[in-house]
Amino acid sequence: MIVISCNVRASTMANDLGPASWKERRELCLQVIADRNPDIFALQECSAEQFEDFCNFFNKDYDVFWISPYPAFDAPENAIFYRKNLFKVITYGGYHLSPTPHVANASCFGDNCN
Repeated sequence: MIVISCNVRASTMANDLGPASWKERRELCLQVIADRNPDIFALQECSAEQFEDFCNFFNKDYDVFWISPYPAFDAPENAIFYRKNLFKVITYGGYHLSPTPHVANASCFGDNCN
C-alpha cells in the first residue's frame, strides 16, 4: 500500500506569487502525486481552488473525504483521497488540537487560533 501526505501550500496565501505560485506549481504537483500512484494521499493547506484541481484531476480513480475546519467553511484545508476500488468510508469524524477537540475553531492552549 502506498500512502502519501502532501503539504500543497495554500494558494490563498498573500505570497502565492511568481514561481512559487499555485499556477506555476499545479501541473508538477498533480503529476508527482499521480506518478507515485498512491492508494491514499492526504493534502494539507489546501485552498478551494486547489481542492477543485485535485478533484478534477483524480476523479476517475479516487473518492475524497474531508471535514470543514471551521463552521460555514465550504472547502477543506485537509483532504484524504482514496482509491474507489480499494476503500470505502464506513464512518468518519475529526478533532481539533485544542482543549475542546470536538469543537471547530476553538482557541488552542492559550493562543488565539480563531
